[in-house]
Amino acid sequence: MILEMSKLKISLAGDAMLGRMVDQLQEVHLSSADGDITSKYLKHLKEQHPELSSVDQHYPLGNLLSELQNSDVNVVNLETAITTQSNPVRKTFNFRMHPQNAEILKIANISYVSLANNHILDFGKNGLIDTMHHLAKSDIAFAGILIIDLP
Repeated sequence: MILEMSKLKISLAGDAMLGRMVDQLQEVHLSSADGDITSKYLKHLKEQHPELSSVDQHYPLGNLLSELQNSDVNVVNLETAITTQSNPVRKTFNFRMHPQNAEILKIANISYVSLANNHILDFGKNGLIDTMHHLAKSDIAFAGILIIDLP
């Protein structure tokens, strides 16, 4: 019997914050109210850096993309909800990514995400359920969340 050993490349990364301004630079994004500070900042940023007006879905990953695509297993902390829910919880920063922009996770060969962070519930329980649905639909494993109904 011949046993062949092969190498398995596993990449671990911290926060994958693909919501908020990162999401809004993409072709598909959640529209912001005209007076929204994020919209004002993005307008200013695009005026200062015209190249940001036409970024593609690979933009958020930069030089890391080739490393992720050449890894067998990629694990990140998903620091955003994947949802179109429009009612954020009351806090300073709320992160969400449009479901169509979630394709970046597949492009980056993400295998598993942790949902145990301070932004996964930014759009409430429904935003979390949307996130889990979109991850499952993309065959991306996840853990780090427990849903219970308290009296």
